[in-house]
Amino acid sequence: MSKDKLSDYSSTAADNTDIGGINIAEGMAPSDVNNALREQMAQLKEFIDGSSGDTITTAKIVATTATILSGADVTGTATFNSSVILSSGTEAGFKEVPQISKSEDYTLVLTDSGKHIYHPSSDDNARTFTIPANSSVAFPVGTAVTFINGINTLTIAITTDTLTLANSTDTGSMEIAANGIATAIKVTSTSWLISGVGVTAA
Repeated sequence: MSKDKLSDYSSTAADNTDIGGINIAEGMAPSDVNNALREQMAQLKEFIDGSSGDTITTAKIVATTATILSGADVTGTATFNSSVILSSGTEAGFKEVPQISKSEDYTLVLTDSGKHIYHPSSDDNARTFTIPANSSVAFPVGTAVTFINGINTLTIAITTDTLTLANSTDTGSMEIAANGIATAIKVTSTSWLISGVGVTAA
């Protein structure tokens, strides 16, 4: 197989007998030496630019800048010694609690983790936001989602798992009054704990 990108390379040196289809096996033509070096330089540049189609799959990457990962997909754990700046110009990770505004009944999805779901004051209707069963949406233990109700009544429902009101034995659906706020944290694979201001058992 022609070795056209870094992930095609073998960790066994003797198996690397070509680069981009250029023969570099023992006894290679002298005229191919410079061609092989140029091909390798091109592949390295494509990897850095993110145009090679390669992904980085090392278990851990230690870097002092995010620039080296520009255009690359990272699988595994990346550790940086300084801030990671996204293409939008903002730092990676939440310094705020991002808002998702919903003027309709809504069921949580995985990407809601770490965010707040807002029922705006412009929607003067009772709404229900539902935490789905672990069997359908497997939020990791430790997931936290905040709910804010701007008007009327907001019900936080749960399907087959357990939602418990903090400092009580109340379980099941909870109601958040107007201008109330509550955070639900997943504490086991099938149980959540919710606490806040203006939240009561439904």
